[in-house]
Amino acid sequence: MPSKRDRARLLALSAKESGYWLHALPSANLGTMLDQTTLSVVIGLRLGASIIQPHRCHCGDSVDTYGHHGLSCSRSAGRFSRHSTINDIIRRSLATAHVPAVLEPIGLARSDGKRPDETLGPWGPEARALFKELSKRVIESTGDPRAGSYLGQRISLAIQRGNAASILGTVPRCGGFEDVLDII
Repeated sequence: MPSKRDRARLLALSAKESGYWLHALPSANLGTMLDQTTLSVVIGLRLGASIIQPHRCHCGDSVDTYGHHGLSCSRSAGRFSRHSTINDIIRRSLATAHVPAVLEPIGLARSDGKRPDETLGPWGPEARALFKELSKRVIESTGDPRAGSYLGQRISLAIQRGNAASILGTVPRCGGFEDVLDII
C-alpha cells in the first residue's frame, strides 16, 4: 500500500489537467521547452522519486530527498514566479477573448496567513470552471479549436517551472546545485 504522500500524488496525477504540460510541443521559440534541470525535477516529482540530497533550506528547515519542502516554504523562490506567470497567462487570455482585465495589486494577502497554491496540477472546481469558460471564449475569439489546449499547456508549464524553482530555491545560496541535486 502506498504512503499518504504517494496516494496524494497519485490522486493529483489522475486529474486531467495535471498532465497538460506533457502534451506541449517542446519549442524554445514558443516558450514550451523545459530546461534539463527543470525537466528532471518535475519528472522526479511526478514519479515520486528522490530528486535532491537532504540539506538545510535557507529558511532553516530540513529538506528531504523528495524536495517537497520547497513547495510550501514561506521563503520559496518559485511560488511568486509561478503565481505571477499564471496571472499573466490568464490576463493575456482574457485580453484575447476581449474581456477587460487588470492584474491584482501587489501586496494582497489572506488575513489567515495561508497561501492559495497549485502544485502538482489538480485544479479545484472554480479553476476548472474558469478554464473551461476562458478556453471557450479564446477559441471563439481566435477561431482556433486548439487554443484551449494551448492555454492549458501554458498554465501547466508555468506550474511545473514554478515547482522546480521552488525546490531548487531551497538550496543554500552559497552552495551549488551539483552538491544537492540528484538528476534522474
